[in-house]
Amino acid sequence: MINYYDLSFYGKITLTSLAFIVLCAAITLTPYLFHQKKKMLTFIILFFGALNGVIAILYATLAQSLHYSLELPKEIDWFCKVPIIATLPIIVVSLGLIIFAFFLEYRSRKRVLSRGAIKESLDKLPTGLCFYNDNGRVILLNTVMSELSHKIFGEDLQNASLFWEKLQKGESSLDSINIKTGEDPSVILKDGKVWSFSNTKLKNMYQLVAIDVTELSKINEELILRNEELTEMNARLRKYGESVDELTRTRERIETKANIHRELGQALLITKRYLLDETDKIEPPFEIWKKNVAVLKSEAEYKGEHNPYDLFLQAAKSAGVKIQLEGLLPESKETLVLFVTAAVECLVNGVRHANATTLFIEITEDERQITARYTNDGTLPTEEIIEGGGLSSLRYSTERLGGEMQVISCPRYELTITVPKRSEN
Repeated sequence: MINYYDLSFYGKITLTSLAFIVLCAAITLTPYLFHQKKKMLTFIILFFGALNGVIAILYATLAQSLHYSLELPKEIDWFCKVPIIATLPIIVVSLGLIIFAFFLEYRSRKRVLSRGAIKESLDKLPTGLCFYNDNGRVILLNTVMSELSHKIFGEDLQNASLFWEKLQKGESSLDSINIKTGEDPSVILKDGKVWSFSNTKLKNMYQLVAIDVTELSKINEELILRNEELTEMNARLRKYGESVDELTRTRERIETKANIHRELGQALLITKRYLLDETDKIEPPFEIWKKNVAVLKSEAEYKGEHNPYDLFLQAAKSAGVKIQLEGLLPESKETLVLFVTAAVECLVNGVRHANATTLFIEITEDERQITARYTNDGTLPTEEIIEGGGLSSLRYSTERLGGEMQVISCPRYELTITVPKRSEN
């Protein structure tokens, strides 16, 4: 059988080199296997690596002895005469084990994150992160935290404990302004960004984290402003709530006075017409005066008619005054009552102060508002008309509906009321 002596020169070199390469590969791979805690595979590879080392040394010794014509020890001579079929499987098996171990290491590196990969991932985080031990020595630091250290203190983050103490005390460079100190300090930088810091004690180290809370800070400021506005609004609402009852009672009193004023005016006009009539065709206005007296004595409650314009026409007819209406009456009941109340006021004042026989009412409207204009054919006023109880209550009712009232004395008495259009009630 072929032994080492029978091989050619190149065959001897190849076999020896292969055994030596297997030995080197085993030595190189052993630390990684120990790191992965694969003890059994590590010892097997070390064992076969040692065998390859012995084979390589013995074959190299024989080659050196033959080259220099040295006397070869009997043990080495005996080993070199061992058939190649006995040593070659050792080399091949060792090579296979090493290839298998390299494959396991490659697959493990694909599945397990290395330190470099972890550091690269931390550097890509939008938050600042730093791990350090009790004496402040930095264990792991990402790029964001390093940049924050430069922007706040103008130096590298060498001692994390000192860095944290400065933040809590509010110390900073000109590039930043502290807006909050204490347990959870916050810093606003020159670029307008707000960073909030927190420090957590872990099992055997500390974790320092910096979070960009710029948007949160803006939202918080906006909420504070909105809360202030709501507080002011609540104060106004409370103040309004305290006076709403009084306002309601005042409005009811004014409306009652206006209604009584209107009823009395109509009663006076009808009575005047009755007294001046010589034909005895008009019935005495006893029922009207009974109603007014009952209202004045608070023995009856005033109830408006279902159609106030018809009541107005009856009063005008009883007073001997013609009504000339130009335009359409408003559909809104509130506006109609206001316009009829104004017509009654103008009727009473026109008959009492100007001996009017005709009352002109002109109603116009557009997309937003409706206007009523009142004039009469009575004598022209000699002085400016001063608003009394009737006109004052009329103005109040107009403004309550969001409208405007205008009284013109010269050259002719004219009353104009303009109110926003309202839906039909």
